[in-house]
Amino acid sequence: SRYRLWSAFRCYAGVFSLYSMILNLSEILDETLKSIHDASKTPCGFIGVPSGLEDLDKALCGFDNSDLIVVGARPAMGKTGFLITLAINMVERDIPVLFYSLEMSNRQIINRMFSNITGIEGCKLSSGCISKDEWETLMKVGKEMEKYPLYLTDKIDWKIEDFCKKVREDVERTGAKIIFIDYLQLFSTREKYQNRYEEVALCTRELKFLARELNLPIIVASQLNRSVENRSYETSS
Repeated sequence: SRYRLWSAFRCYAGVFSLYSMILNLSEILDETLKSIHDASKTPCGFIGVPSGLEDLDKALCGFDNSDLIVVGARPAMGKTGFLITLAINMVERDIPVLFYSLEMSNRQIINRMFSNITGIEGCKLSSGCISKDEWETLMKVGKEMEKYPLYLTDKIDWKIEDFCKKVREDVERTGAKIIFIDYLQLFSTREKYQNRYEEVALCTRELKFLARELNLPIIVASQLNRSVENRSYETSS
């Protein structure tokens, strides 16, 4: 098929690139030492994109360029809320963010952000049953949010190949420094596979290639099957 031919061509191109881009150890050392030096000069002590969560930044030293970070959890465990919290922390630091929501609409995402920042319950925002003081707080926060370098897309039914092309265009247009995707299992592929596992594996691989190509961190939520609750684990005595 056309897709398999493209995959074969990319593999060939990758092999060609591998042999044409071999670097001397001294060049890699220079680059690595420069990275360490640059990290020492930053206020946070690392060069990765900060999450805004102190304990997480201590553990990860921020999100490194070219990384694909998969946030896995069972349904209704707060994956979207976690991604939204990270995105808010970053745009408040003037870090341009691309946020692709394959599940929720843009309006729903903004409502979640309003709730996160103001502390007003989401159900009150959805129903409009808010007090005068809460409304004034909402308007004030809305004015502040207008300045955020946040770019949202809520298109659904993405083919992973078309999605990657769109992200390349969006990064060039917006200058985004990090990408959020909610969530992995809602992607499909042009090529048909015998089982869903192979299709999701391909989507994950394509996103990793994209992170390397753009040299940006990509954070994607992934839904774990509820069957993980039934797993038994042996513990050593």
